Amino acid sequence: MHITVRYYGRLTHVTMKHRDEMIVDECLTLRQLNDIVTSRYGKDPVNWCLPRPNVAWISINREDINDKNIFPDWLDTKLKEGDVVGYIGPVSGPA
Repeated sequence: MHITVRYYGRLTHVTMKHRDEMIVDECLTLRQLNDIVTSRYGKDPVNWCLPRPNVAWISINREDINDKNIFPDWLDTKLKEGDVVGYIGPVSGPA
């Protein structure tokens, strides 16, 4: 199945890209995708997106995965064909 993984903020400096197009197994979970991202880019991208327990700066199709009404399985949410997963890293701007 085909998914798109987008990187935002400081993650673009770690990954050296804004996105990955991936062919992955059917029924891949977000947790398993985190493992794939970690194997490619190290632990920082995933750790930055999981700043504290039960909170993640990750979206699926522009929906916040912390919304339990949409994603009751949180990191165990199964991805589907065509999903776009966004990893939102630390950002800063002018004060």
